[in-house]
Amino acid sequence: MANDYKIYGVEGVLRNLENKLGSRVIATVSNKALKKAGQYGADKLQNDISYFKRTGATVDEVVLSRVRNQYGERLIDIGWEGPMERWRLVHLNEFGYNAHGTFNRITPAGYGAVQKSMNDMQNEVKEIMMDVIKKELGL
Repeated sequence: MANDYKIYGVEGVLRNLENKLGSRVIATVSNKALKKAGQYGADKLQNDISYFKRTGATVDEVVLSRVRNQYGERLIDIGWEGPMERWRLVHLNEFGYNAHGTFNRITPAGYGAVQKSMNDMQNEVKEIMMDVIKKELGL
């Protein structure tokens, strides 16, 4: 559903806090932090890919998953889901493609837009998560 996007440093802080406060408290706090950061990421992605929209389906179908636990790490996904099935086409915009078996590379207007958006939001997402953690724990 989404590109892999990992924020480093937050896990270590949460692990240290979990040792002191307990896993239930940290799970609740990290869920809130992930939801807020994920919503920011989804909104920023929608804004960043809107410059090449025609029908608006790619922008409208950006979705945010629920927070889940996978292999001991809490995560949230940003992806595409909806009736226009834009998830099938996003990778073509992101990476370009060869049409009709030719070697001519087609680079659409949205070429690299998702990666650029992810790179741009990296620091803000980390700050949002840390702000939520500090607020929830009263630090």
